[in-house]
Amino acid sequence: MVVSVLSQPHETEVGVSSIQVTSSGSPSALFWLGWILALVLHVANRVVLQSITRRSLGKRLVGTRLVRVDNTAAVPGVGRAAVRTLIEMLGWIDLIVALVSQRHQRIGDMAMKTIVIRDARGS
Repeated sequence: MVVSVLSQPHETEVGVSSIQVTSSGSPSALFWLGWILALVLHVANRVVLQSITRRSLGKRLVGTRLVRVDNTAAVPGVGRAAVRTLIEMLGWIDLIVALVSQRHQRIGDMAMKTIVIRDARGS
């Protein structure tokens, strides 16, 4: 990691992004506001939108949707979508499981009994 001090005494550049640091050495309020905004948008897209419409923005673009294995007509619900999203943090392990599992389900899909299918109606 490359760290260089800029002309301003309270700015530090890490890699290609810069983080403003307060005099106490902690990131500024703007930095934390950005993180909170990103988290809210992620939850809105992955949890709220999928639980209501069965599709995140990405699923809408590629013409897929999230359905329950036991009842494809039912919406997955907020709980299933939230747990799916939390388990997604397993990263590569989750991807490998999806590649080798019989239905190509991620760990979160297996746990919540959901599956992503191609939408017959198109996007």
